[in-house]
Amino acid sequence: MIIYMKKFKKENLLAFLAITMDAFLTVLSSVLLAKLLNSLVAMNLRKVMFWLGVLVFVWLLDSLTCIARDFLKERVLQLELNAIRAAILQPLTQMSYVEFNKNSTEDYNSWLNNDMTLLYDNGFQQIYFAYEAIVMMIFSGIAVILFHWILLVTMILAAFILFYLPKIFEALISKSTMQVSERANQALATSTDYLKGFSILYQNNRLDYFKQKIMTAFEQLKNVKIKLTLVQAYMIYSLGFVGLIFQGVILLVAAILIIHHQITVGVIFSVGNLAGIITNYSKSAANNIITLKATARLMDKYPKINSVSTDRKLKFTDRLSVQHLSVKFAQQEISYPDFTIKKGKKYALIGESGSGKSTLIQLLLGNIQDYQGEISLDGESFRQINPKLLPSIISNISQFPYLFHESVEENLTLGRKISPTQFLSVLTSTCATELVSDKRNISFDNNLSGGQQARISIARELLANKPILLMDESTANLDKTTALIVERNILQNPNLTVIMITHHLYDETCQYFDEIITL
Repeated sequence: MIIYMKKFKKENLLAFLAITMDAFLTVLSSVLLAKLLNSLVAMNLRKVMFWLGVLVFVWLLDSLTCIARDFLKERVLQLELNAIRAAILQPLTQMSYVEFNKNSTEDYNSWLNNDMTLLYDNGFQQIYFAYEAIVMMIFSGIAVILFHWILLVTMILAAFILFYLPKIFEALISKSTMQVSERANQALATSTDYLKGFSILYQNNRLDYFKQKIMTAFEQLKNVKIKLTLVQAYMIYSLGFVGLIFQGVILLVAAILIIHHQITVGVIFSVGNLAGIITNYSKSAANNIITLKATARLMDKYPKINSVSTDRKLKFTDRLSVQHLSVKFAQQEISYPDFTIKKGKKYALIGESGSGKSTLIQLLLGNIQDYQGEISLDGESFRQINPKLLPSIISNISQFPYLFHESVEENLTLGRKISPTQFLSVLTSTCATELVSDKRNISFDNNLSGGQQARISIARELLANKPILLMDESTANLDKTTALIVERNILQNPNLTVIMITHHLYDETCQYFDEIITL
């Protein structure tokens, strides 16, 4: 976490200055209380009014400082958390699809949300609290020595013991923190899974089961959170008890010094405040550091950038070949016939259910890398090609498109700069012009039909302008008339090499295929 704090040096410097100023004013007000009480003991109303006025001014100044402190600290905290989110996301932009799927979507979502809450509360906040505690103790020590060196020695001894006492809880807090993170991930994954499958459970009249499964996950999360809170409470309140004992000892020492006329009576009030500051902040600093160390370990699980970077540009100039290809799964092995896909040609892949059509798509996309046989691009084995490069030449249109909760236009462009001519041409060829004219700036919120979503999905991939197009039942959700128009426009495009998986091979479009491959 220190790395991220260094990224925002100026912002942190301002926050630490505000914390330091607040600590100084807090300790100063305690010292001024001694002046006020001494004036009261001396029955000097004029001095009482003076020191009271000074105290009110210091309290007002401290209140303004606290506002600045909280604002500056929150601003830099949010900057640091977003920097961590960016660091989590950056490796994902350099991963292959296989590498990305080593963790679930719920894992990534939990890291960006649940873990950030832990890092906020138990991570960065603890750094600022620990700094505040240390500064408070330093200023309090300086103030105390102005009264008597014996008081300082007593307070240092108390602070030393209170600082090291919490270490007996360190391992347990670290373990409990990791358990909270893991259970939060699991709860998020379970709730997402069952919420997505709500319709299945609804149709089977199993909504009680739906509630039970989700609540069981959150009950487990509740239990580990309670455990973490309990461990922290044991540490905090046991330290609080020890701190109270030391405060009593310090006040006793002050009383002895007053009796022996070493310090004035008014000092007892300030000593009480300063003793409270030192004992409370010394145990607080220890708690902050232990909680911080436990939470910082969360960051070890995040992905690092380990993919081999390359400046290579992949091209498709001649053919895509499959030879002796097979894939083994737990219950079966799928074997494919040899075939060659030539540039600019159009191919239909047909076969019975379970023949491996969709698996073949994943193989050609590089999303499955554990296979036997050979797939080659222009004579180069897929095994020698970085799978991250394949999406630069291959588009894939699924039967079940995913649309983001953004405008129709954004779902089409994905932030790419596309010329108006190309945009209109693709929309026309996919019968999607009315979607853009009517719904261009309307955010998708399950407010489009399956056919509309399919046309947006097809247009989106065509706008990418890649040479190879894989279509996995892409027009299944379109009515026959629209499906024929869209397929004909795609199959007549001389710049596209098309591999179309279909259960519906229309007689009207058969003439456009150069070869029909049966799996």
